[in-house]
Amino acid sequence: MAKLTVFEIHILRDDGWKIESIYDDRELAVMEGERMGRSPRYKVVRVVEETFDEETEKASTRTIYRSTNEQPPIGATEPPTPEVIEVLRRRRLSAGRTPPPPEVIDELRHRRRASSRTPPKKSMAKQILGKTFLFVAIIGAALGLVYVLNSII
Repeated sequence: MAKLTVFEIHILRDDGWKIESIYDDRELAVMEGERMGRSPRYKVVRVVEETFDEETEKASTRTIYRSTNEQPPIGATEPPTPEVIEVLRRRRLSAGRTPPPPEVIDELRHRRRASSRTPPKKSMAKQILGKTFLFVAIIGAALGLVYVLNSII
């Protein structure tokens, strides 16, 4: 049997964690989580991997990305020192969260667009009109066949 895996983006609200979106692609979910984590709109963002094993019927969850968007204290306008920047850069590199190359991002966007496109449903009037046209065409062909057969006989 197969394991089913989904990736959920959770955001922290005043009343607890809320699911913002669900993905089936890990890279896309982490990329979107990082983008949302950089936004001042969200305090905390996390990407959770949920796996369900159909054979054992057990589910497991683990957080694969977490970002806090802490606001600087009021009055703190000084830029960080070069030492602080270097420490933050090393932490980011050691965490393995380097951004993917542009061609990977383009491929992920292309896949997302291609998978989200569903053909629009026809309106009820168009469905009825289409079926009526088909019915008239069949009746017309049958009457034409009867006319041809009668003219031969």
